[in-house]
Amino acid sequence: MKTTFLTILTGCFLSIQANTPQSDRPIITTWQNDKQAAICYTFDDACPNQFTTAIPILDRYKAPATFFVAEVFNPDWNVLKQVCGNGHEVASHTLTHCNLNDSVAANEYRESNQLIFSKTGEKVHTLAYPYCNAPSDSITEKYYIGARICSGQIEKATPDNFMRISSIVVGSESSLTTGEELTKLFDKTLQQKGCCILLIHEIDNGPGYSPLSSEALEQSLEYTRKNPAFWITTFKDYICYAKERDNAKIKEIRRSRKEISFTVNDNLPNDIYKTPVTVSYPLPSNWSEATVTCEGKEIEAEIVDHKILINVVPDTGIVTIKKK
Repeated sequence: MKTTFLTILTGCFLSIQANTPQSDRPIITTWQNDKQAAICYTFDDACPNQFTTAIPILDRYKAPATFFVAEVFNPDWNVLKQVCGNGHEVASHTLTHCNLNDSVAANEYRESNQLIFSKTGEKVHTLAYPYCNAPSDSITEKYYIGARICSGQIEKATPDNFMRISSIVVGSESSLTTGEELTKLFDKTLQQKGCCILLIHEIDNGPGYSPLSSEALEQSLEYTRKNPAFWITTFKDYICYAKERDNAKIKEIRRSRKEISFTVNDNLPNDIYKTPVTVSYPLPSNWSEATVTCEGKEIEAEIVDHKILINVVPDTGIVTIKKK
C-alpha cells in the first residue's frame, strides 16, 4: 500500500526550493521532541541491585534504559522479559564476557543474540564490549547497528564511529559518585548539545563493580524531570534517531490554504529503524491550530513558536497537517 501511494503521487511532489529561507523549511530536530541534549542510562553485567532497586526507580521516572547482559552473570530473564515490554532495551554484553578478539567475536555475538532473543522475544541490535576492548569494526557491524566503548567523553549527536560510541563510567571507581556530580555532567552535555551515555554497574552495596548509590541515580533522574531540555532514551533509540535524522528526506506533496501533506523517508531497514523522528514544520502565518494524521490516523503534535512538532516514523506514509 505504501508503494502504491508513492507511485500515484510522484507527479504531485512539490520540492522545497533551495531559495526558501532556512527558517521557513521543515527540518528534523537534532533530538526527539526538539530536546537540546540526550542521556542514556546503560547498565552492565546484570548486577543484583539493578533488578531490585534501579529498575523500579527508572520506571517511576518513566526513564527507558539499556541493560547489557551476558549469560555468565546469570541474569534474571523473567525480569528482563518484563522490562522489554516497559520500554527498556535488553542488549548484548557477549555470551561469556570474554576479552574480545577477532577470532572469537563472531561466535560470541551470534550466541549472545540468539540467547537474548530466546529468553525475551526481542531482537538484539546493540552491544557493549566487555572490558571496553573492541575487535575489528567490520566484524561487529555485521551483528549490531552500534556498540559502546568507555572512552569517557560526551558523545556527539552523530558519533564519529557507531561501532565505538563513547560512554562514561560512574560509581565508586570513578569521579562521578553523587547526584550533584551527575547533574554537572548533564549540564556539560547540554552545553555541547550532545549525548551523555552513563555506564553503570552495581547499585548501592551489591557485589558488582563500581557501585552507584540509588540516591545519586534518583537525584539525576529528578534533575532531568525538572529540566525539559533532556531526552532520556535507550542506547538503541539514540543510534536509530541519529541515523534516521541524518538520512531522512522530507518531501512536501501538496499545499493548499487548509492542508499540507508530506512524507519522511530514510532508506534504512524498516524492521530496525522505526524510532520516531521529530519534524519541525513551519505553519502559514494565518494558522493558529492544526491537526495531524499519518495515513489517516491521528498522531500527536505540538505547536511551538508557530512551528508544529510532529513525531513521525520514517517510511510509514503520508503525513497531513490540516488547519483547524
